[in-house]
Amino acid sequence: MSFFTSLVFYLSLTMMSLYAVERFRANETTAGFAASSFILSAVGARVTSGSLISAFGRRRIVITGVLIYMAVSALYLVADDIVLLIILRFVHGFAFGALATTITSGVMTILPVQRRGEGAGYYGVSSTLATAVGPLLAVLLVGTWGYEALFLGCIVFSSGAFAAALFLCLPEGRAARCKGPQRNRAKLSDFFDLAVLPVSIVIGLAGVAYSGVLAYLAPYARQLEASWSVGVFYFVYSLVVLAGRLTLGRVQDARGDNAVMYPVLALFAVGMVLLGCAGSAWMLVLSALFVGFGFGMLIPTMQVIAVNLVSPGRINTAVATIYILLDTGTGLAPLVLGLLIPIVGYSGMYLSLGGVLVTALLLYVVVHGRHRGRR
Repeated sequence: MSFFTSLVFYLSLTMMSLYAVERFRANETTAGFAASSFILSAVGARVTSGSLISAFGRRRIVITGVLIYMAVSALYLVADDIVLLIILRFVHGFAFGALATTITSGVMTILPVQRRGEGAGYYGVSSTLATAVGPLLAVLLVGTWGYEALFLGCIVFSSGAFAAALFLCLPEGRAARCKGPQRNRAKLSDFFDLAVLPVSIVIGLAGVAYSGVLAYLAPYARQLEASWSVGVFYFVYSLVVLAGRLTLGRVQDARGDNAVMYPVLALFAVGMVLLGCAGSAWMLVLSALFVGFGFGMLIPTMQVIAVNLVSPGRINTAVATIYILLDTGTGLAPLVLGLLIPIVGYSGMYLSLGGVLVTALLLYVVVHGRHRGRR
């Protein structure tokens, strides 16, 4: 189910800004917002998903979310206004955020404690495959049959997610009803786990760095007269992530968090520096090895760290906290980076992002590595 929901995410995200420009004559800012509004609304879903799971249970959220997923995919076909398109993107993103957080927290709940790193790596393969297949499939569908084929593809894969949801068996995660007086005021701890928040900032900074790849790799490659290298970059990236997620989880289980986090953050920073120094297509492709190993392994590793920091009853909120910081960094950073590029260029931007990752590494040492990151 994670594969199908992630595939729809990458199918729609890849071509949405171009669709807004060609279909509605939107300017670049509006077109970019039509694409990124999906991620911003997903953050809202992450914030509330822990409370929703406690109130309604995982199965209701999954079934409801995937039905919304299917409906919005169909409504793309009839949306005839840019405002309506953006509204649909917000609804679609909220459903995605709720689905992804609910399924992930359920998976982390049922994994044996001693093998959480290994299991999180296996589970992460689903999103890795979607990353490899989704953008390429989106380009092929639009180039061959047009945007209608793209949205029909979203409907088909959303239906696949619904079929998988019918067989999904996860702990419900509902909180027991309290017979005493009910608490009416919401607290910060209802939406964020404060024990996980410090280490979550690390993945938020990593999301800032990766957003520079997502948003600006294509125009950077065009500037270097190496546009063809973008497809190769993501292909190499996907292979490295796939290999890492199938193997490094065992290392984390056996040797502790630091054995994975230190090399992952360091190599991610090296990848950003290589991008900043790239003078040819082959340097871009080479950087994919380091970026893939770095960012690709951060998500499952951080999921395990977050879950191990909390009691079983707080797993939903812990997972949501990780994704809130990740999505916020990934979704908002391109706006700031867009202001930085005219000043320092693409090369300077990527070098600056390398500095952001060094900061993330130092922060990790302070908040987790020196205390609980060892075996």
